[in-house]
Amino acid sequence: MVTGTDSSIFLQVASVTLPANGSSGTVTTQSFTAAGTVGTSNITNLAVTSAKIANNAVGFTQLATTVGALATVPLTAAQINGMYAAPVSLVAGAGAGTFIGFEKLVLDIDYGTTPF
Repeated sequence: MVTGTDSSIFLQVASVTLPANGSSGTVTTQSFTAAGTVGTSNITNLAVTSAKIANNAVGFTQLATTVGALATVPLTAAQINGMYAAPVSLVAGAGAGTFIGFEKLVLDIDYGTTPF
């Protein structure tokens, strides 16, 4: 898409000419126009919807490996105090040949009567 101060236009590459000697070539463009009207008959059924994904419908296992994830793990005072002797798993292992990298850990302590 080319945007100017007075108008905008869609262009598509019509041809590319590369010379044999490696000098500058030529790229020819042409105006891009739709081949026809896009109406409801051109759209696959349910391809466009205003529906949203339900809460808790997607879990960590359904995310692509490139997508970051957030885990919230509540711990009791007894678990925190006893972690040296009895470690607590915060995130389950993803299986053989996988790696979980942590970017950040936020510890939010709601102090009651137990000192930490």
